[in-house]
Amino acid sequence: MAKLQTTKRARAFGVVLSGAFSLTMLATAGSAAHPEARDFDNRVFEVTRGAVAVRAEFLNDGALVLSGPHGRFEGRWRILDNQICTDFQTGPRAGVTCHTLSETASGGYATEDGAVLTPVARVVRF
Repeated sequence: MAKLQTTKRARAFGVVLSGAFSLTMLATAGSAAHPEARDFDNRVFEVTRGAVAVRAEFLNDGALVLSGPHGRFEGRWRILDNQICTDFQTGPRAGVTCHTLSETASGGYATEDGAVLTPVARVVRF
């Protein structure tokens, strides 16, 4: 089986390029959630992947702020079908990436690459 390679543009459209250069749509095991933007609007999530945790602040204007061990990064977010897509100009997650979401028992979401988004607060702006 060929090792899968993704490009930033391919991930943005939910497409994976295999070693044989064929196109395959991303599929996920289990039940995928169908979140809406309002599920993320003005919400703060703790995002954990392994031993690393970051704070993700999703604003209703599409702005996203990540704060964690690698610093603070501002980007954009949006929901496409059952995926959350982010776009950062700098940082460890620079570029456009999309991840399929599955609901968790805690009322949050998990992604296919092992990240868990746990809601912790609502953003209140004055």
